Amino acid sequence: MRRASLEVARPMLWVVAAVAVGCAGDPDDGRDDARAPYVASESCPLKSPGEWQAFLTQAVDDERWVSTCSDLQNCDELLGPFREHVTADVVSVFEACTTDVAEHARIDRCTARLRRYLPVWLSQHADDSYGFRQTNHDYLAAHTGPDVPVGTMDPPAALLAALPDRAAIEAAARDNGWPYLTHDSCLGGVRTFVAVSDPDERFDQWMLVGLDAGLVRVDDPTVVSFIGVQKKDANGVLLPQVRLHFRDYLATESNGTFTLELPENFGGKCYACHASGMRQLIPMRETAAESAPVLGEEGYGEDAPEDFGLERLAGLNERLSDYGLPDWYGSIDPADHGPPLGGALGCTDCHDGVDRGVLTVTTSEGVLWQKVVGELSMRSTRDGHDVPDLRAMNLEEREKTADPPLTPDETAALARARAEHLSDYEALVAERFPAWRSWAVAVSCD
Repeated sequence: MRRASLEVARPMLWVVAAVAVGCAGDPDDGRDDARAPYVASESCPLKSPGEWQAFLTQAVDDERWVSTCSDLQNCDELLGPFREHVTADVVSVFEACTTDVAEHARIDRCTARLRRYLPVWLSQHADDSYGFRQTNHDYLAAHTGPDVPVGTMDPPAALLAALPDRAAIEAAARDNGWPYLTHDSCLGGVRTFVAVSDPDERFDQWMLVGLDAGLVRVDDPTVVSFIGVQKKDANGVLLPQVRLHFRDYLATESNGTFTLELPENFGGKCYACHASGMRQLIPMRETAAESAPVLGEEGYGEDAPEDFGLERLAGLNERLSDYGLPDWYGSIDPADHGPPLGGALGCTDCHDGVDRGVLTVTTSEGVLWQKVVGELSMRSTRDGHDVPDLRAMNLEEREKTADPPLTPDETAALARARAEHLSDYEALVAERFPAWRSWAVAVSCD
């Protein structure tokens, strides 16, 4: 979303918050009930509950409500006209009818879910928003607030000094005791991950840089993607759940030195890929995962064993998994993002908002495809299948490595597993719009 358009959307966020009071429809809140006559305000174009119902039904009947910019290469071109429609024909109605929603409980109730979703959709389709409740300015500023340990979001100086050469980055990681991994990402390209732990265990820092086509250096400028995993508050008290803080720094070289900027207009949608918090590192094995022992580990300074990269991968993934579901600390409320998806497939058995984040219409379809089809890991449990699908994952690994080669029967079994996983993915994607539309209009205005 262009900045001029976003200025239309931001006042609407205040309107939605203002009229959300009593949206549960408390019968004792002093407002009308279904038997009271409906009296519209002069500014509101909708003059009866029936007109509200028609407006709501028509407003939600468009599949672009569940299109995600995290998956569209030309989001602005494809969704720009719809974004203008949402602002001009939906947001404007709620702004003109603020008093009506506030004073008529049944209108509050029937529109509550769409009003709740509107700010989510706008932020998920703005090109200068990470997609959180706060603007990027406020979200990034909160990372240095009084409840965040000092230094949580400061990349180590030694890592910055090592840019742009891959060899220097990896050497800095080894010499400072920072576990690292360079591998080809399931998202494309080859990236180097570095994990830095605070000595007082207040936070961990996870950073990645993408390598150039030659796999020997980063580009200039380059984006340093950064997640601070806060484990303790500023007073050193352990948090019940970790808090994740996302940033994309821009590193630019000048006179042989890379300096960092923190742009406030970047628009990567963090929650679209991180509904469950930290994600596993999944190399595609076209380029082997590469690492070496770091300071403090056995074998530091020696040549790494051939399979050490895979050992490092397993160790980092165990750390990532141990964080569990994060406390979004006001930056996200998953309930704003629509209904949980995948119930018929058994997805909600794990993606329950307790052990793993719920899957919603703002979850990246690319991430869903990668987990269900690309990795053959997630699987429908409706027929008693195990999750993850370890047999299919093992067969696919052996197909890549030929260690040992697949038998004809195993090749056929892998083909069946791929077809079944693809069917699960297609069913999950097909559910998105009808489930969201039903959720948005679940309460009648009449």
